[in-house]
Amino acid sequence: MRELVSISSAVVIALTVALPVAHALADAWTLPMGETELSTTYTYVDAVDALDNDGERDLSADFYMHELSVLLELGATDYLTAYVQPHFRWIEAAGTEEEGLSHTDVGLRLRLFGQDDDVFSIQAEATFEGDIDSIQNVMLNQGDMEYEVRALYGGRFDLGGIPGFINLEGGYRWREGLPANEIYADFAFGWEPQRATEVLIESLNVWGDGQGDDPLLYPYFRQHKVQGSLLMHTSPSFTLQLGGFYTWDGQNVVAEDGGFVRGQLSF
Repeated sequence: MRELVSISSAVVIALTVALPVAHALADAWTLPMGETELSTTYTYVDAVDALDNDGERDLSADFYMHELSVLLELGATDYLTAYVQPHFRWIEAAGTEEEGLSHTDVGLRLRLFGQDDDVFSIQAEATFEGDIDSIQNVMLNQGDMEYEVRALYGGRFDLGGIPGFINLEGGYRWREGLPANEIYADFAFGWEPQRATEVLIESLNVWGDGQGDDPLLYPYFRQHKVQGSLLMHTSPSFTLQLGGFYTWDGQNVVAEDGGFVRGQLSF
């Protein structure tokens, strides 16, 4: 059976899951003291399907989103990086449109040990409300604060003479209001087959920590995405990244499929 998802069910839950780009690119490494990185990312999500309670794509979602995010990172010390990232979104869902500042992330990443080949860090983040609130506030963080902590490990290696790296992240997000808290586990594998060109494959996963305060509106959910991208270091200070993502499994979420383009400037 195939039916249209209402704006207050699976479509709502879909955006409890943050888009993958920002966290995956942060990695476990910190910036040198005084160094700054400015990244701008455009992401497009085209979700025509939703995953039901059995994990089947048996629901029609009718959800589309354009997002422009700007990430500013600053090396406060060699061990501590501070960042801020506002997210601007245009959303069309079930015939309703909304646009504006969705939310802003502010955080710190602290490198506990390691420097070059192996690094272990922790990250703390707070998410502040934006001004989009008419499409079921819950979709866009419900206007409530959110807090997240992550543990991050990064390792560099040589694979048959080709340099590469892995990045492992695990985290927990506390959400004020009705939605359930969230558990994260992400994995990234990258390698550089040619000089100044990197290939990045990522697994991005989130689980609801039980149900929300209103189980009918917020049942248990999970979402699993695979993301692939190509990074081109066009100069010592500029990187261009092109990629796409696909939701291959989940439960009670919109199947977010789409692509992104990102430019990063270091100075």
